[in-house]
Amino acid sequence: MGLLDAEPNVLVGEDGKGGKIEMIEPVHRHGVKVMSMGFLLREDQPVIWRGPMLNSALTQFLGQVAWGMLDYLIVD
Repeated sequence: MGLLDAEPNVLVGEDGKGGKIEMIEPVHRHGVKVMSMGFLLREDQPVIWRGPMLNSALTQFLGQVAWGMLDYLIVD
């Protein structure tokens, strides 16, 4: 997708209970919304995926990214 230097924005909104919640705005390229762990880590920073860490990342990508309306969600 050509997004090597992409940095997603963090949006602050209300959670419906009077509190605030931070949402990550996905990067847009070619009409596609993209979110990657590569956007959140340094290029030379390794990631060791274990069950709880993978679950946490997937939960964050599904629940804390401001996807908006989607026709498809592809997870790779």
